[in-house]
Amino acid sequence: MTHIEPPFELRHVTRGDADYERLARQEAEFWQSAHDGFGVEVLEAGDVDSPIDRYTNGRFTGDERTPWYATISRHGPFRRGLVLGTSGMGQDARILRTNPGLHLTFCDIADESLARWQRALGARFPGRVATMTADLNFVELPANTYDLVVSSSTLHHVINLEHVAGQINGTLTDGGLFFLQDFTGESMFRFADEKKRLFELLHRRDRARRRLPDAGLVWRNEDRSLFSPFCGIRSGDILGAMASVLDAVDVRTCAAIVNLILHARPADWDGTLPRPSVAQRIEQRLRRHLPFLRIRTTPLHFQKEYLRELLFLDELVCDSGLFQPNNAFGMYRKREAGTGAPS
Repeated sequence: MTHIEPPFELRHVTRGDADYERLARQEAEFWQSAHDGFGVEVLEAGDVDSPIDRYTNGRFTGDERTPWYATISRHGPFRRGLVLGTSGMGQDARILRTNPGLHLTFCDIADESLARWQRALGARFPGRVATMTADLNFVELPANTYDLVVSSSTLHHVINLEHVAGQINGTLTDGGLFFLQDFTGESMFRFADEKKRLFELLHRRDRARRRLPDAGLVWRNEDRSLFSPFCGIRSGDILGAMASVLDAVDVRTCAAIVNLILHARPADWDGTLPRPSVAQRIEQRLRRHLPFLRIRTTPLHFQKEYLRELLFLDELVCDSGLFQPNNAFGMYRKREAGTGAPS
């Protein structure tokens, strides 16, 4: 498959645009084939509970044991909901389980993904799951229909963000809520040089502490062949686009520095991983028989002191607003017609 890279300045597309349709086919092919991705399902498959997971939960919900999607039920009850994209079946199942009166409609461009969601979740929650095939760049949602809209790790693949925001606002009922969780870092993963330098300094500090030879980092974010064509296309504009149309109730951020771990590797790394500890090997063996067991000693392959410094630095950077956050969780309400954004 020949990789096609969209122009960095692509900010709006229209139906029938040949260039967009070609890229859209490339996007669909990418997700239908094996790839080294960062999708929610990839992370769910590991079923991990790492220090970074706990840190993220704490930033988003105030409780390191509570993920963002577990807070939805606190604001209910909800009756009719819409989920934009099919990114994490585990979290969608929990939303259904913790909101027993909720019916969810899943909206995605990929019929194959929707069919999988329908089979799996429809069997577990009979009569409470429906699907809708649509391209979010052009989707037209029914007015005043859903009291809950959820989008997780989806909007960073969307170009017409302002259109989607308007559709979400229009489809929410009075009192309805929109829950957003997504990658909101620099568009197309073009991280600020200063942000990368800070991460590199921390990496060099850790190498020196472990008496390892100094080695630079290889940045995988610079290789667009690792991503789908639309991955991160306008990620840096997501929060602004939502705030321009909807009313923000609460928006929390994290990972301005932390998730650069996903995008960098030591230049001298040969691909091998450290041997798991005895506790980790025992838990991995137990999970074969007890699939619901969550790993409490996740092998992150980082020194504890390095992680402690990384998380502390990330919190300072996010709270200071020094760099653009790469991860955000927001709750928004419908903005009534004729009212502008809060000052």
